Amino acid sequence: MNKPHVLIVDDEANIRLVLERTLSHEGYRLDTAANGAEALQKIAKTDYDLMVLDLHMEPIDGLQVLKDSRVQNSDMIIIILTAYSSVDSAITALRGEAFDYLLKPVEPQALRQRVAEGLVKLAYQRQQHQLMGQIDTLRDTLNQLDTCPIPHQAARSIRSTCLSNRSS
Repeated sequence: MNKPHVLIVDDEANIRLVLERTLSHEGYRLDTAANGAEALQKIAKTDYDLMVLDLHMEPIDGLQVLKDSRVQNSDMIIIILTAYSSVDSAITALRGEAFDYLLKPVEPQALRQRVAEGLVKLAYQRQQHQLMGQIDTLRDTLNQLDTCPIPHQAARSIRSTCLSNRSS
């Protein structure tokens, strides 16, 4: 399995370095971006699993990056970091489907834990999408059997066989 790919976005170089060092021992593939515009360029080219995103940046702030990144990669887990928290920005971030909203300075262990939890959530989401695809395929197959010219008794027998083979 591929290592999770994480993008760290902060306009302060020392913060990016600290965040990168905090996550570097966890085995993730790490990239950094110095501002929102650079982050959006990287997101357009790379399928990231998770992004740690500063809220207050120029010229594009974290909330706009959150919104725009959802268009590029709707499944990506996003953790907002900010030194300037407000109830309004927290609500906006969470409504924009941020996974979490953490205050700077964040404890390294707290960040590692939330990143790990976010990646678990992503794995569950991906598994759910895969299972839903399999269910849709099975439903289509069963619907085709119902409309098939085979007598209904034979179709029911085939359906029963297919279902019992799936469950074993």
